[in-house]
Amino acid sequence: VITARGELFSEICAEPAEHTPCIFEYVYFARPDSMIDNVSVHKARMRMGIKLGEKILRLRPDHDIDTIIPIPDTSRDAALEISNVLGVKYREGFIKNRYI
Repeated sequence: VITARGELFSEICAEPAEHTPCIFEYVYFARPDSMIDNVSVHKARMRMGIKLGEKILRLRPDHDIDTIIPIPDTSRDAALEISNVLGVKYREGFIKNRYI
Protein backbone atom coordinates (compact mmCIF):
# COMPACT_ATOMS: atom_id res chain seq x y z
CA VAL A 1 0.00 0.00 0.00
CA ILE A 2 1.29 3.48 -0.80
CA THR A 3 -0.09 6.23 1.40
CA ALA A 4 -1.04 9.75 0.27
CA ARG A 5 2.34 10.88 1.66
CA GLY A 6 4.16 8.35 -0.57
CA GLU A 7 5.02 5.88 2.20
CA LEU A 8 5.19 2.24 1.16
CA PHE A 9 3.84 -0.48 3.41
CA SER A 10 3.84 -4.16 2.53
CA GLU A 11 2.88 -7.31 4.35
CA ILE A 12 3.13 -10.97 3.39
CA CYS A 13 -0.31 -12.50 3.84
CA ALA A 14 0.54 -16.14 3.16
CA GLU A 15 3.05 -18.69 4.33
CA PRO A 16 5.99 -19.13 1.96
CA ALA A 17 5.48 -21.98 -0.48
CA GLU A 18 7.45 -25.13 0.18
CA HIS A 19 9.81 -26.13 -2.62
CA THR A 20 8.54 -29.48 -3.92
CA PRO A 21 10.10 -30.32 -7.28
CA CYS A 22 8.24 -32.81 -9.44
CA ILE A 23 10.14 -35.99 -10.37
CA PHE A 24 8.68 -35.77 -13.87
CA GLU A 25 10.84 -32.69 -14.49
CA TYR A 26 13.85 -35.02 -14.33
CA VAL A 27 12.19 -38.04 -15.92
CA TYR A 28 10.21 -36.53 -18.79
CA PHE A 29 9.67 -32.78 -19.15
CA ALA A 30 13.15 -31.25 -18.91
CA ARG A 31 15.72 -31.18 -21.68
CA PRO A 32 18.77 -33.36 -20.94
CA ASP A 33 21.05 -30.30 -20.94
CA SER A 34 18.97 -28.61 -18.20
CA MET A 35 20.02 -28.04 -14.61
CA ILE A 36 17.39 -28.30 -11.85
CA ASP A 37 18.48 -27.24 -8.36
CA ASN A 38 22.12 -27.46 -9.54
CA VAL A 39 21.60 -31.07 -10.67
CA SER A 40 22.21 -32.05 -14.29
CA VAL A 41 19.07 -33.65 -15.76
CA HIS A 42 21.27 -35.87 -17.95
CA LYS A 43 23.26 -37.13 -14.95
CA ALA A 44 20.10 -37.58 -12.86
CA ARG A 45 18.58 -39.74 -15.60
CA MET A 46 21.78 -41.79 -15.82
CA ARG A 47 21.80 -42.34 -12.04
CA MET A 48 18.14 -43.38 -12.12
CA GLY A 49 19.02 -45.94 -14.79
CA ILE A 50 21.87 -47.31 -12.70
CA LYS A 51 19.63 -47.57 -9.63
CA LEU A 52 16.87 -49.31 -11.60
CA GLY A 53 19.37 -51.74 -13.12
CA GLU A 54 20.74 -52.53 -9.65
CA LYS A 55 17.20 -53.06 -8.33
CA ILE A 56 16.39 -55.46 -11.17
CA LEU A 57 19.57 -57.43 -10.41
CA ARG A 58 18.71 -57.52 -6.71
CA LEU A 59 15.09 -58.62 -7.22
CA ARG A 60 15.57 -60.79 -10.32
CA PRO A 61 19.20 -61.95 -10.46
CA ASP A 62 18.26 -64.61 -13.03
CA HIS A 63 16.34 -62.16 -15.22
CA ASP A 64 15.58 -63.14 -18.79
CA ILE A 65 15.68 -59.61 -20.23
CA ASP A 66 16.96 -59.65 -23.82
CA THR A 67 16.98 -56.00 -24.79
CA ILE A 68 16.50 -52.56 -23.29
CA ILE A 69 14.50 -50.11 -25.45
CA PRO A 70 13.92 -46.47 -24.39
CA ILE A 71 10.29 -45.32 -24.51
CA PRO A 72 9.85 -42.34 -24.67
CA ASP A 73 12.99 -40.66 -26.02
CA THR A 74 13.63 -38.97 -22.69
CA SER A 75 14.38 -42.38 -21.15
CA ARG A 76 17.38 -42.94 -23.43
CA ASP A 77 19.99 -41.95 -20.80
CA ALA A 78 18.46 -44.26 -18.19
CA ALA A 79 17.98 -47.11 -20.69
CA LEU A 80 21.67 -47.00 -21.67
CA GLU A 81 22.69 -47.30 -18.02
CA ILE A 82 20.21 -50.12 -17.31
CA SER A 83 21.66 -51.95 -20.31
CA ASN A 84 25.19 -51.52 -18.96
CA VAL A 85 24.28 -52.68 -15.44
CA LEU A 86 22.37 -55.74 -16.67
CA GLY A 87 24.83 -56.58 -19.43
CA VAL A 88 22.10 -56.80 -22.07
CA LYS A 89 21.72 -55.19 -25.49
CA TYR A 90 20.41 -51.67 -25.91
CA ARG A 91 18.34 -51.04 -29.03
CA GLU A 92 16.24 -48.25 -30.50
CA GLY A 93 12.89 -49.94 -31.00
CA PHE A 94 10.54 -47.02 -31.58
CA ILE A 95 11.45 -43.96 -33.60
CA LYS A 96 9.33 -40.86 -33.07
CA ASN A 97 8.66 -38.65 -36.09
CA ARG A 98 9.16 -35.15 -34.68
CA TYR A 99 7.58 -33.57 -37.75
CA ILE A 100 4.06 -34.92 -37.25
